[in-house]
Amino acid sequence: DQTRVSQFRLTSRQVQGGIAAAVLVLVVLGSLSVGFFVRDSRDREADRLTKANVLLVEELEGIRREMTSLEASLDELSAKDERYRLLANLEPLDEDVKLAGVGGPGSRTVEEQDLWQVDPELGAMAFGAAEDLDALVRRARLLSTSWTEATRALEVQVDKWERTPSILPTSGYKSSDFSHNRLHPILNVRRPHEGIDIVARRGTPVVAAAKGRITYAGNTGGDYGYMVDIDHGHGVVTRYAHLAQGSVVVRRGQTVERWEKIAEVGTTGLVTSPSIHYEVLVNGRARDPDEYVLSDVLRF
Repeated sequence: DQTRVSQFRLTSRQVQGGIAAAVLVLVVLGSLSVGFFVRDSRDREADRLTKANVLLVEELEGIRREMTSLEASLDELSAKDERYRLLANLEPLDEDVKLAGVGGPGSRTVEEQDLWQVDPELGAMAFGAAEDLDALVRRARLLSTSWTEATRALEVQVDKWERTPSILPTSGYKSSDFSHNRLHPILNVRRPHEGIDIVARRGTPVVAAAKGRITYAGNTGGDYGYMVDIDHGHGVVTRYAHLAQGSVVVRRGQTVERWEKIAEVGTTGLVTSPSIHYEVLVNGRARDPDEYVLSDVLRF
């Protein structure tokens, strides 16, 4: 078979036109490809940001739940702080102070937050969470300061309680009350009775009515017989008389605690039967011990 060869003759203008058309096709195809990849990249970025926003919303909701729990805990602490301030004889915190708010000129607004510029709804949510968290932190600091104040005041108060003669020094029954004009059972004359008398079995333990320092321990050689004086501070002194000879187990300068044994019931001095004469002196003046006794079993 004979092969037929066809020949085409192109002019210079046709060649240039073909090249231009090819270049145009390549440019169009390139633009379409770039546009596709750009759109695809944008779609992927949009998906990523959408997922990130969903996660951020979930995180913010989780933080809000934690803050709700924290607020409930702070409410409990606030109630306890109120009771401690009451025990410490401190004024309760003012309600406005409890809010621990800031606000006022200079406070940032939600519109000033960068996130709000991008997503107002998400920005408002984040701003609200940040504001609430800041308020909780300020409230916690306020409670911490108040708690410290109440604790320190209570420490002083507890020391005062420990040194207040709030118990009877022995078990038995009261035979004579405090009086400014009592008929003496032995002398048969009227004179002040600056304490109370408690009748008990000989040898019954006599204990310190409160924490203090022994200022006298021995035999007076007079009406009171063997006697112990305890200085409790704050101008308060307690006196224990008619103690059994040889039963005093404390010495001058010694520190004793409430309920600590100091001696035993006896009959020394001017007394008709085994008993203890008990006095409370405040700044040198006798006071009725019954004004101080809260309970015969009270312990601090």
